[in-house]
Amino acid sequence: MLKNIKRFGTPDSFAKAWALKIRDYFVWCCKNEGTPKYHLPIIPGMFSHGSIQELGSKLPATPNGRRDGEPISHSNEPDPGFALGLHTFSPTLKANAVALVQPGYGNSSPLHLDIDMDLLDTEGGIDALIALIHAHNQMGGTLINLNCLTKQKLLEAHEDPQKHPDLIVRVTGYSAFFASLSKEYRQQIVDRFLSA
Repeated sequence: MLKNIKRFGTPDSFAKAWALKIRDYFVWCCKNEGTPKYHLPIIPGMFSHGSIQELGSKLPATPNGRRDGEPISHSNEPDPGFALGLHTFSPTLKANAVALVQPGYGNSSPLHLDIDMDLLDTEGGIDALIALIHAHNQMGGTLINLNCLTKQKLLEAHEDPQKHPDLIVRVTGYSAFFASLSKEYRQQIVDRFLSA
């Protein structure tokens, strides 16, 4: 039942209010408590970078359908597949959710967008992507990790990294040659791309 409820990022989800409470408490702690020993101020940033595998390996199964040991979501993004069953464009919902829960100053919470180039080839595809980027920025989003490639190329490069040795992808806070990433890191990017 919990797996099928509206999740964070879905319109009218109860998770929205909880996400804002958690964000506000996190920002308050950073501003008011600082570092443990000297109480130096901390600039809040909601980055998970490459820790999603490590953190997920220690976390039991969660009510959203994530299995024991699977990676957690990047940063404060909606879970992959959060908009399944909705007849809408989920990258827009994802961009809205990430913009909503930005810490408000200093570091940010990145938005990971993996766009299939085949979509950009359709009429209005590039204009839709440009509008999405501008809207996210206007709503308070500060960083977008954007990959534009085809599903076929990504899957080929994942199966045999030497087929596309020059493929560069945005991982999270950095870019890298896809072939240089471990199989686990490559899988994270593939999963993110396929769930978009």
